[in-house]
Amino acid sequence: MGRTFQLFFVHLLAIVSAARVNTTTSQLACSALSAGSLKSLVTTSGPQFEAGATHAWNLLNSQLVPACVVFPQTTAQVATAMAAIYKTGAQYAVQTAGGHSAMEGWDNVQGGVLIHLMNMRNISYHKASGCVTFQPGLTWGQALDFLEPYGVAVAGGRVNDVGSGLLLGGGISYLANAVGYSADTMREVDVVLVTGKVVTATANNSYSDLFRALKGGANRFGIYDNSSSAAVLTAMAHFAKNVNDPKAAFLLYQFNSFANGVITPIIVLNAFYHGSSLPNSSFGEFMAIPSLSTNLTAMSYYDISYLLGDPGAPISLVEQFGASVLEGSDDVTPYLEIFSQYSTLCDQFKTELGGTTLSFTIVMDSQIEAGRARGGNIIDAPRGGFYMIQFSMSLPQGPTNLSPALAAARQIFFQKAPRTTGLPLYIAESDKSQQVFQTYGGYQEMKATYAKYDPTRFNVEHTDGPSGL
Repeated sequence: MGRTFQLFFVHLLAIVSAARVNTTTSQLACSALSAGSLKSLVTTSGPQFEAGATHAWNLLNSQLVPACVVFPQTTAQVATAMAAIYKTGAQYAVQTAGGHSAMEGWDNVQGGVLIHLMNMRNISYHKASGCVTFQPGLTWGQALDFLEPYGVAVAGGRVNDVGSGLLLGGGISYLANAVGYSADTMREVDVVLVTGKVVTATANNSYSDLFRALKGGANRFGIYDNSSSAAVLTAMAHFAKNVNDPKAAFLLYQFNSFANGVITPIIVLNAFYHGSSLPNSSFGEFMAIPSLSTNLTAMSYYDISYLLGDPGAPISLVEQFGASVLEGSDDVTPYLEIFSQYSTLCDQFKTELGGTTLSFTIVMDSQIEAGRARGGNIIDAPRGGFYMIQFSMSLPQGPTNLSPALAAARQIFFQKAPRTTGLPLYIAESDKSQQVFQTYGGYQEMKATYAKYDPTRFNVEHTDGPSGL
């Protein structure tokens, strides 16, 4: 609000990349890279190694120790690294800006080769075409910092420290209900295949199947109880069924903090509207709920990106995600049940947890239709209005792993939590054990595309990532 939002297409470097460790093959790959043209970009120890290997957003991934880290600066250098990994059969992982993933092993690797893209930060804005071209070493906050003087923004992520790699999982922005998943705004993607071959995929060239699969395929195709709770859940269920205003977006979450076995909950609604005020037709049911405080003000898209997350905060938590999905409905029972199960889990482990979040992100018909108008994506979500639901939990400083009891309880929770069949999970907010690809409308198409571009299944065998291919 307060400025015109312009939408862009993105030229994103990606690496088709996912984990059994073979030290010998990893050493061969590291030796080959250290002796070749990338020798100045490969390290096995020292400050640079530590900066790449121990600064993943999730502390669990920061504990993994790769055999070597490669810091490419160009697409060609990424291709050279990938070719060496492929030739030796080494395990590997790829980390884009921020390493913002709760999936253990997805952006770091124990005893393998880590390709770290932190030095690939080029970005340019092409006013005539309305396009932004950038490399994957940038966070969305950095991209917005660059674009702010032009008075424009990209449909990227909702938190400034999330990297551009979220496009490979689909991506949700505050503009999603108007333009689709963030990945739907991509125009072309440079891709390094597992063999080291570089191709450019678009919606209309010979790699159109790959282009579509990248939009939701994650790293398999690219490297790239509270008195107001029932009222809030009821308003949400109604919103997803009855509201389809592309100018409206919101993120609703309950955050629990834990101290000495005491849980302090707070429910927060971040409502956004591309206009001068929140219309009653869209947000009236929410606004009628009593609240401790309300702050409505005009903000730019740039300012909104800094509402959540703190780019200067230290990375020091063990973080775990999980996901479900519910359709909009007049029947609020599934929403109440999922909230009840979540609250029970939190209470059961209140002496072990540091913080938990239950969040709901709306996906409107307008978002699905906008994406389809741009060629669609492999997620292929149906119309009807639904919520992507995220369960996040963190441990307090000190522990570096979930207890066996908590780890088991999480898996039981995922199995029992209500979920609407036929709707896709959001891979960026899911647990590693959840079969996300199978929930996609384009799952069979995805499997066929993967088999075409990686017939030896190198990616599945040599780098960690989503299962199902």
